[in-house]
Amino acid sequence: GCLSVGQELVLKREKENAYDNNAIAVYADGKHLGYLKRELAHHLAPCFDRNVAYTANISQITGLDKNTLGVNIFIRREKEFSCVDERSLLAKRKAEISALNINEQKKLIKQEILGEYDYRDKQKEALAALQKGENVFCIMGTGRGKSAIFQSYSAYLALSQKKRTVIVYPLRSLVNDQYNRMAERLSHLGLDVVKATGEINTEERAELYRRLKNNEADVILTTPEFFCCNQKTVFAEAQIGFVVLDEAHHLADRRSGYKRIVSLLKEFKGQILALTATMPAEIWAKIGDSLHFDELIIDGHIRENLILDDCRGVKEKIAWLSELLAEDEKTIVYVNSRRKAVEIAQSLRDRCGDERLKRKICYYHGGLEASDRKMIEKDFREGILSFIISTSAFGEGIDIGDIKHVVLYHLSFSCEEYNQLAGRAGRNGEKAYIHLLYNERDKNLNELLLSENCPNRELLVAFYKALRALGRKGEITLTNAQLAQHTKGIKNISENAVSHWLGIFEELNFLSRETSGSKRTIIINEKPSKTDLEESLRYTEGIAEREEYDKYAELAFIKDTDKLLEAINRPIFPHSINN
Repeated sequence: GCLSVGQELVLKREKENAYDNNAIAVYADGKHLGYLKRELAHHLAPCFDRNVAYTANISQITGLDKNTLGVNIFIRREKEFSCVDERSLLAKRKAEISALNINEQKKLIKQEILGEYDYRDKQKEALAALQKGENVFCIMGTGRGKSAIFQSYSAYLALSQKKRTVIVYPLRSLVNDQYNRMAERLSHLGLDVVKATGEINTEERAELYRRLKNNEADVILTTPEFFCCNQKTVFAEAQIGFVVLDEAHHLADRRSGYKRIVSLLKEFKGQILALTATMPAEIWAKIGDSLHFDELIIDGHIRENLILDDCRGVKEKIAWLSELLAEDEKTIVYVNSRRKAVEIAQSLRDRCGDERLKRKICYYHGGLEASDRKMIEKDFREGILSFIISTSAFGEGIDIGDIKHVVLYHLSFSCEEYNQLAGRAGRNGEKAYIHLLYNERDKNLNELLLSENCPNRELLVAFYKALRALGRKGEITLTNAQLAQHTKGIKNISENAVSHWLGIFEELNFLSRETSGSKRTIIINEKPSKTDLEESLRYTEGIAEREEYDKYAELAFIKDTDKLLEAINRPIFPHSINN
C-alpha cells in the first residue's frame, strides 16, 4: 500500500542479524521497509534490549520517483516507561557486563566511550597509572580527550570493583551540560549517572539522598559546594572510590568550596584524578603543596589547525551568517537561549534562496526529545544537515571531527565554556575556523540570564520584601508569572527568575510551598531557621557562576586575539616540568 506522512511504523530488534548485531528493522502494515541506519541502531539497540518501548511515525517521504522512495522517521520513547523500571534494567545490564572478564569489560567500555577509535598515548598513560592505584594529574588541551579518561575509569571501577565515582565540576552549568550525554553513554554499560547540585528541588534532593545512601548511583556529577556540604553525611555512606576534579586549576581559587574540598580530599582514602588545560607554574605550586599526586601527565599538543576569525565588530549578524551558510561547510553556531536558536534558524531559512541549503539548516537545544536530538546529530554527522544553531547542549560527547566552523554568536558564561565550544572545531586536524561574532551588546543578555539563575543579594532582598508584603495580605496563591508582574519594579524579574529565587528561599526555610491540584500556596515563615544566604547551595553556586563570568568577560574583549586562540589550541603548564 501507499505510505503517508504520520503513518505509524513498527520497529523490531534483530539480535541475530548476520550483518549487524544492533540491527533494528522497520515495518509498515506488516511489510518490511528496511532498517534504521547503523549509527542510530547502535544507540537504540541497548534500550530495545532493556525492553524500552518506542513509537515510530513517518515524518517525511523523500525520493525523486516511486523507484527511489525514502522515508524519514520520527522515533519517540514511550513516556510510561518508569524511572524505577529503567533503573532495574540498568542494574540487570550492569550485572551482565560485570560477569564478563576484565578484558571484555575494557573492550566494551572503550567501544562506548570512543567507538571505533583507540585511546591516544597520553590517555593510555593516564589509564595505566590509574589502574595501578595511583593519584594522577593530567594537563591536556581542549579536545584532547580528558573526559574519555575519567569516564572510562569510572566505568571500569563500577563494573569490576563496585566502586562509585564523584566528578566535581567548578560550575553548576557545566554539570548540566555534561549530565545528559554522560548519562546516556554510560547507560549502555548499565551504569546509573546522577547530578547533585543546589538546583534540584526538595523532592529530587530527597530521592538523590535515598539513592546515594542505598548505593544505587554509579557516577555522581556535582559542584564543590554540594560535595562539601554532603560529604560527611550522604557521600560518606556512598562508598566513593574515585574523585575526579575537572578544570582542576580551580583548586587554587580563594572560593570557599574549593578550600573545603582540598581539606576533605587530604583525608580521602580512594583515588583522585585531576584534569585541566590550564596550569601556570604558580598555581601548580599551590596545588602541589596541598594534595599529593603520584603521576603528572602532560599532553603538550598544540592544535595548529585552528584559525581565529575576529568578527566582534559585525552589526548585521544574520547577513553575516547567511554568507557563511552559502559556503556549505559543516558549521555550528552557538547561542545562549533556546528561543534564539529557533529564531536564527528561521531567519536564515527565510533569507536563503537555495532550497538545497535551506534543508541543511536546523536548530538544536536540550529541550528537544532525545530521539530528535539523536536524529539531528546523525544527520549532521552524515552531512544531511550542515548548519546547526544550538545552545551549548550540542557537541559534548558527540564524536564529529570534521566541524569546519564554530561561530560564537553570543558571549560565553565562563572561560571553560568558551574553551569547550570553540574547541569543537577541527578535531580531525584539518584547518578549521572559530568565528567570534559576539559583541558588547550581548552582555545585556548574559546579565539577564545571570540575574535569573545567579541573583545577587540586592535582588533577593528586594524580592523577599515584596513577598513579605504580599504575605501580610493573606496566603500567596499567585503563579510565578503573576508574581513577576506584581514585582516588576525589580530589575530583570521574570517568571523563570521567580521560580529560581523561590527555590533559594525555600532551601533557607524562609518559606514553604504547598500544592493542591493546580493551586499553589506560598507560606512565609516568620522565624526562618537560617538567615545567611550563603547557607543556600543554589545561591553560593550562583555566586561562583557570576564570578567566573566576570573573569571571562574581561578576556572576551581583549584586542590581542592570540591570547583568545591560545586559550583553545594549547595547554598551559609549568615549563620547568619535563613533558
